[in-house]
Amino acid sequence: IAAVSEFFISSKVRSELFGSQLCLNDSQQSKVLCDIGTKVEVRNLFHNLPVRQHYMKSQLPNLSKQLNKFLYHYVLACRETKFHVLNNEKLLLSTEDLGDSSPETIFQHLFGAQQNMVQFEQFSDQFSLQAFLSNQNGGIPQQNQQKLFIVLNRKPILNELLYKALKRAFKEKSALTQPVGVVYLT
Repeated sequence: IAAVSEFFISSKVRSELFGSQLCLNDSQQSKVLCDIGTKVEVRNLFHNLPVRQHYMKSQLPNLSKQLNKFLYHYVLACRETKFHVLNNEKLLLSTEDLGDSSPETIFQHLFGAQQNMVQFEQFSDQFSLQAFLSNQNGGIPQQNQQKLFIVLNRKPILNELLYKALKRAFKEKSALTQPVGVVYLT
């Protein structure tokens, strides 16, 4: 990503007054005022690839869907990480102001407040399963093609066969005919 964008990383520890910012494009490091923690910024993605501009414009709708799917997966998998995504100065997604990184809060933020949300938990010595699911017809943005997300040990799982098996199981065992939500496995 750093090769095709303006890539910045800022970090500050509690004991320091200033943090450090590194611009990977020109290897410049500077002291900055910033919050405690680490912040990664990707600006002007693909800005230095003019030969691909025409191709990128034609592929923009597909790229947008893929990026949306990617972001949702990582917001669900890395709940304690705050995301703030802009495209042409327009806010696409932000989890900075949620305050609470519980699975329920993230679910409601991404998919809308769900009256018919079902929470399922199963714990054993070998695994734990936690699911937050709802039916498709309850306020889910239609542009989000991917509606069921699977997270295994804090890593997004992209396996079409597993998605189909889960959807079939939900259809057979519950009233959730078009499940929307997230399944956490650890």
